[in-house]
Amino acid sequence: GKPYLVAVGVGEFKDKAIHARPTADADAKALAKLLGDKAVLGIAPDRIKLLTSADGTREAIVKAIEAGVEATGKNDL
Repeated sequence: GKPYLVAVGVGEFKDKAIHARPTADADAKALAKLLGDKAVLGIAPDRIKLLTSADGTREAIVKAIEAGVEATGKNDL
């Protein structure tokens, strides 16, 4: 099967009770780069959705997951 990745790295939250994760954006970018590497998992760039603090809203995350579900089949990762 073909893998699909939704990597979310949101480090700042409106709710101050949730502690910030300063490295979240960099972590999500590094994960997407690593799993996109042909020597590791080789996920095609069009099957990777990366969301960072700038665009990682609840709506964007839900849309990305829905797109991933729609783009994957029974034997896909």
